[in-house]
Amino acid sequence: MSRGGRARLSNLMDIHKALRIVFTDPQRSYAWTKAVNADFAGSSALDVRLGGGFTDIARVRRYLVRFSLVQVFIAHVSRFGPTWMLLADNSFNQSREPS
Repeated sequence: MSRGGRARLSNLMDIHKALRIVFTDPQRSYAWTKAVNADFAGSSALDVRLGGGFTDIARVRRYLVRFSLVQVFIAHVSRFGPTWMLLADNSFNQSREPS
């Protein structure tokens, strides 16, 4: 397999892993993949991936990895109780505000 093929496969596997973290129900992940998404200029994640270019696949991967990391962070912080959740939520919201 070529280097580009390995890179595409790696990104596709990362997409699959992130979908399993974000959606516990496989049917929801399949539906999300096919749904129109404003973050992809009105295209679905599947349409973007099928664009075929490495950057198209990587774009979907980056989008999902970002959300899966947030899910993991929230799950981890929630074990410490409501005070930590409030601190984490405020910290996350402040980091997303434009500077």
